[in-house]
Amino acid sequence: MKYTPRLPEQNVNVTPTSPLRELLVLLGGTLSVIIGFYILLGFAVDLIVPMIPPETEYKMAQYFIPETD
Repeated sequence: MKYTPRLPEQNVNVTPTSPLRELLVLLGGTLSVIIGFYILLGFAVDLIVPMIPPETEYKMAQYFIPETD
């Protein structure tokens, strides 16, 4: 049996899709997660803020506005 050198049929180290497309998909996914987190955080604030008692609001405001005494 004689050895005959040849190139492989496919290169497993090269992706079949464009690197630019992969970048756009990754950036789009990351941006979607950030926007979703921002929206969920907004809804959470809308639900939690009405539950804060006025005394607690007053104590929190003293750190930012010292004239509330």
